[in-house]
This record gives sequence, structure tokens and C-alpha cells, in this order.
Amino acid sequence: MIAISRPRRTCLSMPASNPKMLAKGATLAVDECFMDLEDSVAPHAKELARQNVIAALHEVDYGDRTVVVRVNAVDSPWHVRDVEAVVTQGGDVPVAVMVPKVETAEDVVFVDRLLSAFEREVG
Repeated sequence: MIAISRPRRTCLSMPASNPKMLAKGATLAVDECFMDLEDSVAPHAKELARQNVIAALHEVDYGDRTVVVRVNAVDSPWHVRDVEAVVTQGGDVPVAVMVPKVETAEDVVFVDRLLSAFEREVG
């Protein structure tokens, strides 16, 4: 694996519940686009927002921008499905996963194990 260093001077937060905003990020002069599945998405819209992220990862060309998906918190009912969807359905776009509201080191270990398991699943 080759590490790539990318500047992150400007970061655009895009609510994943809004497909137009997810697409608009690819047209703006920003270094990083982050798709937010967490605070900007109402609980009743979480499942659809996750589908919007997967669609955007397949359909929108973000060029050389860093693409980040902020998943829901580890203790939320949506976390595992968020991580699974990004890794197993996200396609070939290299994506960073942002984990909000980390409370303990165990939260990070849990996410690492999830990522590793789903990455093994897709090869």
C-alpha cells in the first residue's frame, strides 16, 4: 500500500440525505468532500441517506478530492450498517471513514475490527 499525502485546506460537509448536495461537492474547489450520515440526517432518513452515499460513490466523479464518509456513532443503531455499506458497496473510490463521538479507545478498536472484517469480505 502506498501512502498518499493530500492537502485538506478546505473541507465541504454534505448531508447524505440530499443527493443534489452530494453531487455538487464534485463541482466545487475543495480538497475534501465529506458525506455526513450522522448529525445532518434525521433518524427517519438514515437508511435512504446510506443509499444516497453508495449511489454517489458510484456515480459522482470527485476527481482528486479526498472523499470521507462520516458514519453514525459506534453506539447508534446505524453504525455497523453504515460501515458495512461503505466498505462492501462503495465501489472503487478510496474513502476515509470518519467516526464521530468516540468515547474510548475501545470504540476505535471496534471500528478497526469492523473495517478489517468487511475489507476481507470484499478482498
